[in-house]
Amino acid sequence: MKHNTFTSEDDRQLAQRLKQSAPEAGESPWFTQRLLHRLPPKRGHAAAWAGRLCYAMAIAVCATGWVMMAAWADGSSTLTVRQALFAAVLVAATVAVVAQALTAIVRGA
Repeated sequence: MKHNTFTSEDDRQLAQRLKQSAPEAGESPWFTQRLLHRLPPKRGHAAAWAGRLCYAMAIAVCATGWVMMAAWADGSSTLTVRQALFAAVLVAATVAVVAQALTAIVRGA
């Protein structure tokens, strides 16, 4: 458990007042450790699945874009403004998707 370290006397006084004004939990015979251990395990959140689905879709869109760009570059030796803009947006989108995915992995989401 992480404990707060207070930097000033005002912070300490505020924390003390908040602790004093908080209601105390009474003893309940219904919530014993035995009951808590018998509860079913927590289920995965829908938001986590939605996030993973969004990452998968973004990766699929980026992969499709890279395939399209490779197909354009395969047939001609000229670079159009449209292709240059598409490449710039695709690089930026790919970097953003990879950065977000790595951030989510590091955070443990």
